[in-house]
Amino acid sequence: MLANALDNLDIWQAPRTESWVTSDNVPKSATAGIPFQDQPRVAFVDTFSNAIEALNRNPMSVALMGRTAGGAQALIGTTTVLSDNGIVSFTDLQIKTVGTYWLRFTGSGFIVYSVPFEVVHGRAASVEFIRQPGNMARGVPFAPQPLGELKDPYGNMVELPYTFKARIWRTRRDGSTVPTNTHVTCPTCGGFYESH
Repeated sequence: MLANALDNLDIWQAPRTESWVTSDNVPKSATAGIPFQDQPRVAFVDTFSNAIEALNRNPMSVALMGRTAGGAQALIGTTTVLSDNGIVSFTDLQIKTVGTYWLRFTGSGFIVYSVPFEVVHGRAASVEFIRQPGNMARGVPFAPQPLGELKDPYGNMVELPYTFKARIWRTRRDGSTVPTNTHVTCPTCGGFYESH
């Protein structure tokens, strides 16, 4: 049975929301800086949603949509692909910025949108100080207390619970040294480090 004339575009696969569960299991569907595990597959279809196999080398483009979809939030990868037997398979799309997005596919005068999906942060890669500790006398708590934020390799805030530990460097910025056995206690961040 032959397919009818081109009637629409139909999304067969698209990125989906997948949350972090533990710091050991990186979500693969839509994680910042990692190609989507569920790369989009879109078909040129007839009125019965059959792929029109006679359509080869028809271009289809994809664009990133969402409140934060511009600038650094660009869709990375090959955004225009040719059809093969009426089906377009994207292979290397990714986004580096956390947010809620959806994809717009355009081909042969038709437009179709994916369902919204969340791009989640990647693995923790660095700590960024938001607030540096102030000077204080011996035995007196820092005022203000230091405040840090975990970041993934692309600058997204990491929201997983991690344990922080403080470390005292033996040599100060002015070249003087911190006495041996000086230590910092931190009951809310998992322990302390001593200078050696």
